[in-house]
Amino acid sequence: MPAKQANGNSSGGFVNEFGNEYIVKGIGRTNDVNELGKSVIKSSSGKVIRIEDVAEIKIGAAQKIGDATSNMKPGIVLSLAKQPTTNTLDLTKKIDDAIAEIQSNLPPDIHINTHIFRQADFINASISNIRKTLLEGSIFVIIILFLFLMNWRATAISLIAIPISLIAAILTLNWWGYTINTMSLGGMAIAIGALVDDAIIDVENVFKRLKQNAIKPIAERKDKLKVIFDASVEIRTSIINATFIIIVAFIPLFFLSGMEGKLLAPLGIAFIVSLFASLIVSITLTPVLGSYLLTDENMLQKQFKESWLVEHLQNGYTYY
Repeated sequence: MPAKQANGNSSGGFVNEFGNEYIVKGIGRTNDVNELGKSVIKSSSGKVIRIEDVAEIKIGAAQKIGDATSNMKPGIVLSLAKQPTTNTLDLTKKIDDAIAEIQSNLPPDIHINTHIFRQADFINASISNIRKTLLEGSIFVIIILFLFLMNWRATAISLIAIPISLIAAILTLNWWGYTINTMSLGGMAIAIGALVDDAIIDVENVFKRLKQNAIKPIAERKDKLKVIFDASVEIRTSIINATFIIIVAFIPLFFLSGMEGKLLAPLGIAFIVSLFASLIVSITLTPVLGSYLLTDENMLQKQFKESWLVEHLQNGYTYY
């Protein structure tokens, strides 16, 4: 404390002289290492001990790397950085095992907290969000499609499009050399809502045309595969245009510079690849599934009429 008090400025009041008032200040703060060294640490029995007597004084940057607090108690921060090609989840598990072994040999009052900031937690949270979004999206697709189409086969075809589109997106990203990280998982989570759109549009039109073909006289009926192909081609331009309009909206992400561009670019790439995979699935796999699941003659004739909800909506629309 004496050394700290020696390096500081103080107020000395003021002095009146010849009608003038002069402020008195004590200038004791200095950056001169020689003067700092003469600061008294202890004085007793006529013996004075100065800083320069017990230490070497240098001016430099403060060394505070690693200092931290945890729950208002002193602590130390230790950072571990992985190699770029290392799997974060596998490495985190190995580190946790090693720290658990170290913890068992430490004193009881020393605790190692490994959950303050680590990438594995963010990755697990992103995976959990995708699972939740996938489950919620599937439930809503089932409810909406069943209410409007009243056909479990058409609903199943649309549901299949979601996981297949995500798998195709992951394989494509892996083929291009991209890794699955927090931002790319976030892009897939955002894209889930749009993945099923293309499949729904295609399935609905195919199902509609097949029902219209089923009630025609036998002589006028077309081949079911031809009906499915024509129905898919009929709305293909609309699907492609809608998909590319959404993709164009994400292109500005790739023009961001600095840290923002590096963070958001994987999100945009994952979203666009997922959406494009959904487009490919809707114009290839969806018609094929329709040819297997939606061509039963009895089913088409029984479900020729629209669902109760669609009929009421159409009547209301016509009335207004």
